[in-house]
Amino acid sequence: MFTSLETLNFMRDFGKDMAGFLVDAALVDLKTELVSALKSCYDIADDLHGLILENVLSDSHESHKLSKHAWFHIVHDNDSKRVSRIIIEFKPKWLTKADNIYCRNCSLSQMRDEKRHFCPLDLVFDQAIRAGVFDLLQALHPSVRARIGQAYVIVGKVLIDYLLGQNSVLKRLRDLQQQFPTYELSKLSSAEEVSEELRKGMSLRDVGVYLEIYHASRRSMFVAAQESFYSTEYEVRPIIFDLDPKSATRFEHWKTTELRLQEFCNSPNRYWKPCAEG
Repeated sequence: MFTSLETLNFMRDFGKDMAGFLVDAALVDLKTELVSALKSCYDIADDLHGLILENVLSDSHESHKLSKHAWFHIVHDNDSKRVSRIIIEFKPKWLTKADNIYCRNCSLSQMRDEKRHFCPLDLVFDQAIRAGVFDLLQALHPSVRARIGQAYVIVGKVLIDYLLGQNSVLKRLRDLQQQFPTYELSKLSSAEEVSEELRKGMSLRDVGVYLEIYHASRRSMFVAAQESFYSTEYEVRPIIFDLDPKSATRFEHWKTTELRLQEFCNSPNRYWKPCAEG
């Protein structure tokens, strides 16, 4: 269990590499009485500090679940039901490609007997991005797509343009993951063998990402979409959240999962298309 200060310092260690991407965070002091009250209800550390993070979804919004780790948030104009902006939320997980039929994400989903939604690698490799965005968004219920109209079409175009760019948050995250490989997972036999680099690598593979899409003028996306289909008039604000340190005591879970995945990563599945090769 890590303190708020330890978590904030961990985030700041990645500050240079993730400049402009990390969610805003600030350390605040907590009263002893509040900490005592919290400890009586929850298993938390003796920590007289807390972290305040930007609430990306603070405005009036509706949320639609796309799959286990993916959401489509519609933020409204003031109190109206018009679309102000769209926020896509998901966990990209492992963005490094292994020499297998399926990446680690898809292998894990198959092991858990989950239905295929999208492969995160399809949002990183240029030749697969269009298909990846289609897979990501097509899970939104048809009635919701119809209700938001052209805004849904715009979101797809804007996402494709953004993800094809070299400054995509997912490409940056992939590059960082490559700096902290996880090859030794299956060989671990104790917590003492877990290196600092491996812990960082596992943290980078468990972050969440928001992609906030809005019109450059900040006017209603609903209105703007009726007037223009030019995706260049829209902007994407990427936000990485849930970047926190991982305990070495999780090594047994990591190792067990890694070994179990070997059964799925190279076993053809007619219901699951092969992952992008990069």
